[in-house]
Formats: sequence, structure tokens, C-alpha cells
Amino acid sequence: MSISELTSLANTVLGKVSTNLNKTEILYLISQAAGYEIEETKGWPFEVADYKPADVWYGAPKNLELQVTQLHQFLFDREEYIPSESVKAISDAMIKQTGIK
Repeated sequence: MSISELTSLANTVLGKVSTNLNKTEILYLISQAAGYEIEETKGWPFEVADYKPADVWYGAPKNLELQVTQLHQFLFDREEYIPSESVKAISDAMIKQTGIK
């Protein structure tokens, strides 16, 4: 994928993503991506449960707040990470919607 294609993709996706990085920072990271070596991969969310409203299966994350903390520990080696109020609210809303804790 070319840099212009990656930039176009980033412009499309950024409106749907919540992050503390600004567009310039993200585009810089994208430009550096070709030099990265992938040493380990994991699927995220780390733990899901079956959620089937109207016979459609969803892999709903178990305790999103905890999983975001675990993701930061895995990606950034940050044991002290505390999820934002936004993450906590989304986690609570998902528990209310799905009943999955």
C-alpha cells in the first residue's frame, strides 16, 4: 500500500476512532510502518463471550475496561495505566447492553 493510499485510509478511519494522537502524529507513524518488524501478535479483545441478539453472533469483550488496561500493558509495557472515563463509560454501557462482565 502506498503512502497516499495509507493517508486516504487514515483520513477515512480517523473520524471513527477515539485516540489521544492527532492526525499529524498518526500520519507520521504510518509513514514509519514499513520499517517495523512484527515480533509478536495477539488478538484483541483478549477474551470474548457469545452474545446473540436476534440470532446474530457477536464476540462481546468481557470487561472492556480490564481488557483496555491489559492491551496497554501488552503494547506499551505500562503496568500503571488507568483507563479514561470514556473507556469506563463504554465498558459499563456494554455490560448493560450484553449482560457480559
